[in-house]
Amino acid sequence: MVKAYGQEHVYKHPWERVTSASWRKFSDPENKRTLSHIVEVDTLNHKLDPESGKLYTTRAITVHAPGPWFVRKIIGQDICHCVESTVVDARN
Repeated sequence: MVKAYGQEHVYKHPWERVTSASWRKFSDPENKRTLSHIVEVDTLNHKLDPESGKLYTTRAITVHAPGPWFVRKIIGQDICHCVESTVVDARN
């Protein structure tokens, strides 16, 4: 099953803090204490548009999402694959 949704949020923090947090969001997959559900993160595309100043990034994220035993029995797995596409508008 494929589920897609969109979300937009304008952060009212300095640019350096927002971009630093965005890139560190999945930075340490070996940290089992805080990111035990993140299995793998791969950057698929990373582009800066010089005219608009927008940074476009697409990442593939594999997540271990355990649920009730009967759901795993029906679906057959407890791994979820996600694609995260972000646009960062540095000028605004």
